[in-house]
Amino acid sequence: MRTSIWTLVLFFLPLCPTNNAAAQDRLFLGFQGDVLVPVGTFRETHYTGFGATGFLQFRISDHVALGAMSGYYNWSGKTGTVAEGVDFKGFPLEGFLKLYLLPPDPGIGVYFVAPVGVFFGSTQTTGVKISSTSFVWAPGGGFEFPLGGRETVIDLSGAYSVISFQGEMRTNIVTRLGVKFRLGE
Repeated sequence: MRTSIWTLVLFFLPLCPTNNAAAQDRLFLGFQGDVLVPVGTFRETHYTGFGATGFLQFRISDHVALGAMSGYYNWSGKTGTVAEGVDFKGFPLEGFLKLYLLPPDPGIGVYFVAPVGVFFGSTQTTGVKISSTSFVWAPGGGFEFPLGGRETVIDLSGAYSVISFQGEMRTNIVTRLGVKFRLGE
């Protein structure tokens, strides 16, 4: 697990701010609220999940951005199922590539996003805790709307999330509403 974290840190190190003002103008920090609706067999055992994520994004060009995100998700087990009283929770650590169909400056941005990473998940039943580091990917898309200038942006997006946990695919339809702030000048 420690090796995975260091690999991700070293992979995203180039996204850190530099002294170049033009590069700082392309760096964003964002926060999102997430609603995760289970689909497939995961829907049969768990209620809708909720979470929050934060991300750092660096725009390489008008049409391409790279970034990293992490957060916390929680789903409750459904009453009357084998998962009753069993919460599934954890945090994703993902890197993403964002492709803009419509560049966000100066107006509305339309994009596709492809996050891939690891999910540090756990579930607990009657004192027994099961933890696992799993693969996660969540292709999706969204819209960005400027809010009072180009420094603050509202981000509305959706994705199809797949978490491979203990040999099971836990799939979700994810909707996110967030805000991102331009860092730098």
